[in-house]
Amino acid sequence: MRTIQITTGGPSITHLAFADDMILFASGKPSDIRKVMKILTVYEDVSGQQVNKLKSCVAMAPKASVELIHRTRHLTGLHRKDWPIKCLGCPLFVGRMKIIYFSEMVHNITKRIHTWHARFLSKGGKIVLIKHVLLAMPVHLLAAMKPPKAPLSN
Repeated sequence: MRTIQITTGGPSITHLAFADDMILFASGKPSDIRKVMKILTVYEDVSGQQVNKLKSCVAMAPKASVELIHRTRHLTGLHRKDWPIKCLGCPLFVGRMKIIYFSEMVHNITKRIHTWHARFLSKGGKIVLIKHVLLAMPVHLLAAMKPPKAPLSN
């Protein structure tokens, strides 16, 4: 199986593992895909753990051919996700970072505020919610990534 090199002179990698999440890199060749699936099967047999295929996906180049997409789906049983994919709550993307990658975080905070709007809360209650709930929501993402600057909109 070939390795992936993200940048010239960068390390050659085959996988990344974080806690119980894993990202495996492979070419689109059927033999490489079969090797990855064999490794996962051996892992399941040895560990007793099962790969959750509902939470697993395949991410391919945006211009991947329909044939490659169908063949990969057939060999893996996994659905395809478009970039950016998320790992541990952080968007993984190809190319430059875009403000849109952080829109889900902003949407979740806005949604939470709207659910509180209907409640009758004291000023102290609102402060507690903001300090302990809203501030905790983006901490992981913002600790791992620095969003690009964007103009404020009305």
